[in-house]
Amino acid sequence: MLLEPGESFSMPLQAAIHSQQQETLTCGDGAFLREEESVTLTVETPLRALVIDLPL
Repeated sequence: MLLEPGESFSMPLQAAIHSQQQETLTCGDGAFLREEESVTLTVETPLRALVIDLPL
């Protein structure tokens, strides 16, 4: 996925609990999401990301 500054991307995930936590990620970071219904990525600089949704 490629996003330009100001763009965002949302996708549903295969889980059942929702949270409003927000985290800032920088170059080289990774994130593991658990028990979330969806994730929204909002970028301030160009982004190249790999998003994988694994069923539980």
